[in-house]
Amino acid sequence: MTDEQVGIYIRLLCAQHQHGGLINKIAFNSIIKDHLLIRDKFIETEDGFFNQRLLNEMIKRKNKSESFSKNAIIRWEKEKAMQMQCKCNANAFDLHMPIEDEDVNKDVIDIDIKEIEEREMQERKKEEKIEILPPKRKTNSDTNFIDWWCEEYQNRFTIKYVVMGGKEGSLVKKLLEYFSLEELKELATYFFNSTKEWYINNGYKIGIFYSEIQTLSLTKGQTLNLSKTTLANMATWQSICKKNGWNPND
Repeated sequence: MTDEQVGIYIRLLCAQHQHGGLINKIAFNSIIKDHLLIRDKFIETEDGFFNQRLLNEMIKRKNKSESFSKNAIIRWEKEKAMQMQCKCNANAFDLHMPIEDEDVNKDVIDIDIKEIEEREMQERKKEEKIEILPPKRKTNSDTNFIDWWCEEYQNRFTIKYVVMGGKEGSLVKKLLEYFSLEELKELATYFFNSTKEWYINNGYKIGIFYSEIQTLSLTKGQTLNLSKTTLANMATWQSICKKNGWNPND
């Protein structure tokens, strides 16, 4: 890329980050102009454009920040309980409190510290489980799907489909984490059969299919006979997005 293109690319990434992960179409087109090389690095949706890699980093940083915040609260509560224990012991010594009262205060504080330590241990176990998850096995499903997509596209529109390199391949891999190969083919068939104006105007591309996957799967899940596990995963994902204020189509 030229120096000018690099500057435009960085400016678009900054705009996406500042606007919550999505650049509206008017702003995007006013910045991008005729630079098709940079346009290919962004995915188009009905509401705007986004860069997939930057969006993944934003979500990762948000999750990490929330984890640090939880651990900080736990440590603060533990230190507060320990300070209370020291204060109670000092007061007991100065005022010559009865042994029975000292034991009661000690028992109560010991219980509080024990509960905090157990919560801290549970949080650590959750983080460890996330870190030690075994890597997913690589399959040829993504290649099979892309080959099927190209063949189906040519049969329908009598022209060859041009695959956008690794970008569309990574999108297909991500979809196959939630759908089986057959389920994804059924959703793609419904996508090809749709006469939605946005699809017709922008072309039946893998990037658009990816951005619309939640709408396609949830509205036609029962018609396409998707598995109960897949439907449950989609419903859970929608709930998480709603709770965190995310766009489920991203």
